[in-house]
Amino acid sequence: MKIAENIQKLICLAKEHPELPIIAMVDGEIVGDDSYSRWVGYFGSVELGEFVLYNDRFIDDREEFKEQFYDYNDDELCKKFGYE
Repeated sequence: MKIAENIQKLICLAKEHPELPIIAMVDGEIVGDDSYSRWVGYFGSVELGEFVLYNDRFIDDREEFKEQFYDYNDDELCKKFGYE
C-alpha cells in the first residue's frame, strides 16, 4: 500500500471510529538505541486493533498478553485457586 493510501485509510478509520485513539507504533528496527525520544518515519501500515500497556510494554496480541499475565501472576493465581 502506498503512503497516500495509508493516509486515506487512517482518515477513513478515524471518521468511522472517532471514539478510538490514534496511536503511532514504531518498529523496533527503526529505533537504534534509547538515546533519542523522537524518530522520523512513514506510514508502513494502518490497522484497527487493540492493545494493552502491561509491565511497561505495549502488547497487541491477546494470546501474548494472556501468557505474560499468567506468567507474571502465576504464584498469586495458584494461591487464590488452590493449585499449590
